[in-house]
Amino acid sequence: MRRMRIVILSGHYADGRYSNSICVRNLAECFSSQGHNVKVIAWGEKDKDFEMKNGVEVCYVKEPQYPLHANRYLLKGGVVGFLFRIYHLIHSILILPFYPNVFPSVARRFYKIAKGVIDKSGTDIVLATYTPYDGIWAGVKLKKKYGQAIKFVSYHLDLISSPDNEGFIGGIKINRGKKAFAKELEIADKILVPEKTEIENLPNVRKVGFPLYVKENIRMKASFNYPSDCVNLTYIGSLSSSNRNPSIAISAVEKLSKETGKKILFHIWGVLGDQKCQEVVEKSSHVVYHGIAKNEEVASLLSQGDMLVNISNSTTYKMIPSKIFQYFAIGKPIVDFVKNENDVSIPFFEKYPKALIIREFNQGMNEIVDALKVFVEDPGKNMTVSVDALYDKYKPETTCKEILN
Repeated sequence: MRRMRIVILSGHYADGRYSNSICVRNLAECFSSQGHNVKVIAWGEKDKDFEMKNGVEVCYVKEPQYPLHANRYLLKGGVVGFLFRIYHLIHSILILPFYPNVFPSVARRFYKIAKGVIDKSGTDIVLATYTPYDGIWAGVKLKKKYGQAIKFVSYHLDLISSPDNEGFIGGIKINRGKKAFAKELEIADKILVPEKTEIENLPNVRKVGFPLYVKENIRMKASFNYPSDCVNLTYIGSLSSSNRNPSIAISAVEKLSKETGKKILFHIWGVLGDQKCQEVVEKSSHVVYHGIAKNEEVASLLSQGDMLVNISNSTTYKMIPSKIFQYFAIGKPIVDFVKNENDVSIPFFEKYPKALIIREFNQGMNEIVDALKVFVEDPGKNMTVSVDALYDKYKPETTCKEILN
């Protein structure tokens, strides 16, 4: 295979807060392991020139501050919350002409840096990922400039027009998102979308699995040690009161502990998206909130707990939560709390041999706790299973092959 020069444009890279960033890291490192030259341009805490990370050259553009604070303040009460909601409304109106490219200045910097790489050393493939749209906007501009000299692949790890968009402004966003995607269809050599995306079959569109099924070596042993005198449940990922609400899962753990007399702790790492969610997490004595997990420690944290917990999406239930393939690769028992009967992730848990699916939409609390009792008492609950054959399409090698072909 010819050694390819690949430039990847991404929102975040190898950031434990976002599964999408782990997808990008897995692809970049997979390409590198195959002998390709890989450069990544991504958001970061500050501007930083290219540096080598696990065989991949990574350059950082300072991350916009707005998304860092939006979830924290949008649902906050009092004067601060009110003022931020006014600011959010103004921001939403001002970016409408550019949407879905909500940070035009960052997108232009992505373009400038990538152009510099292409002009200096040449590039065979430009791979741009969403979210955010900065990279894809830059990729479209690069394809227009260099034409057949580069292969442009856009990779949508999320929906470009989210079902969360409501009202007049939301309607405009959805329409602009559709127009942006239509432009990609005209320009991109190939567009990758999640396999469950509701989109018609088109010549340059391919449906792929999330490249998260990786049998990772423990890059770094977690600095946290689980207590040995209790049952430890682990969740790593973002939570919010509107989409991934942990309330039922937490209530079930509390009731399970009370009825069985077992000490059960629910360990959570990740972003708590709003004040209501924070209050639910903080008031329970059975929940230990650890903040944001270091990316290098995620595999260690997942592998050391007794069971893993997945809390599904209630609004974006037609999108597969990408982190579940990280869970499957670990091989631990998983409790999956499902909020919508049409959730597209259900079939993946149904074929996983050590999963308990809790259907919040039609199971009462007593039924949920009874099911958990049986699952927790299972003498094989700590058995690690191997399901490599079931999830081949979610290995980075599979997506890398699609991008190269």
